[in-house]
Amino acid sequence: MWNDQRTWKLAGWQATGEKREGGQGEAWPVARMGDVAFLKVLKSQNDPERRARMYREAVALSTYKHPGIPLLIESNSIHYDETSYKLYLITELVQGPTLREFIEGNGPMSFQDAVSMADRLLDIVEYYHSRDGVHRDIKPDNILLRGGAPADAVLVDFGLAWQPQDDGAHATDNAQELGNRFLRLNELAPDSPNKRDQRSDVTFVVGILFYVLTGKSPSVLEESETGRRPHQRPGASESIRAVANDWTLSTLALFDRGFSPLLNSRFQSARELRQELKRIMENKPTLATKEVLSEIRKRLEAQGAEQNRTYIAKIHAAVDVIRIVRNQVDAEVGGHLSGIESGFYKSEPRHSWLNMGFDTPGTSYPRFRPAFDFQIVADELIISVFSENRTGEPQIIWRTDMINSDFGDVFRQKIKDVFVGGLNDIFGR
Repeated sequence: MWNDQRTWKLAGWQATGEKREGGQGEAWPVARMGDVAFLKVLKSQNDPERRARMYREAVALSTYKHPGIPLLIESNSIHYDETSYKLYLITELVQGPTLREFIEGNGPMSFQDAVSMADRLLDIVEYYHSRDGVHRDIKPDNILLRGGAPADAVLVDFGLAWQPQDDGAHATDNAQELGNRFLRLNELAPDSPNKRDQRSDVTFVVGILFYVLTGKSPSVLEESETGRRPHQRPGASESIRAVANDWTLSTLALFDRGFSPLLNSRFQSARELRQELKRIMENKPTLATKEVLSEIRKRLEAQGAEQNRTYIAKIHAAVDVIRIVRNQVDAEVGGHLSGIESGFYKSEPRHSWLNMGFDTPGTSYPRFRPAFDFQIVADELIISVFSENRTGEPQIIWRTDMINSDFGDVFRQKIKDVFVGGLNDIFGR
């Protein structure tokens, strides 16, 4: 398995097919003495990190024995620290298109084929996860369909994989970004300490399922401007509905959970996702009313409905205190003002605002009703004040912990200062 020849040609292999270019290397079908195989040659032979990655890939392939993972035949990458060796590895030849080639040539899969392929991938993932491995680069270009069959998918390219055998000499630096452009994951971003989490691979498989149903790459878990997840973007849900039919609600609920930005809210293991796919397929295609409501409930829960309810309740608690302070100010001026507020404007559960303040009877005096802005960022509730029409720069008047929120005397005084200052500007003219 570990070859001491300095090049693949010296090892007796001959190219027999068209060369393919990849991000890490070049590859060909090859043959030697009648045996056919697949060759991968490292592209950046002078890059110590890339050399170590090829060795890591060879170690992974030598460790795994699964029909969905190519069998390692030989490699000289054990000499990764000797630059005179032109590193290569030889694996069994898998005849069939990449998943990307298949989708680009045939369009989205049927729902049943998509689920069968995802289940096959999850079987592979569950196998190497049981041996503490993490692939970290599951994407359409790294999946081959043996004989063009979705249910016979093969996962290749373990160049970014991590295994327990890896040590500090060739482990990936935390400052590097891992993964791929197909689906960027927060936990694989630079400086993340969580780059060996098996849940990342499970999330990649969710992305693959989305891809084969829609023909679109998921790219990111949430859009920065809209917060929309892949299946909520223009055209995506229509594409899913076209192939999923009566399984649409269950499938969207799966994506709600599978594409959560929070690791703890996603599927926690390959087995858990496999069980959910099995449950979906075993459900009757025509759902009864009770089952429809159950699926809707699952969608809401997967979208974080419980957490969103907590966000909204916390914002309402702050508004209740602001309302009390406003009424106290009105009482101190003899009750001659009329409390007024416009109802909530909610851009999303973590960001709301409303106008709350005073009006006066008649038309002699202008009104004062500033816009209070409530935004939850991470574990903090941040309260700012704008002008009535939300123009100009906001003034942050309060920050408090979401769980142990403080709306006590200091907060009340801050709110009173806002109201008194605004009334003074009006009546002091």
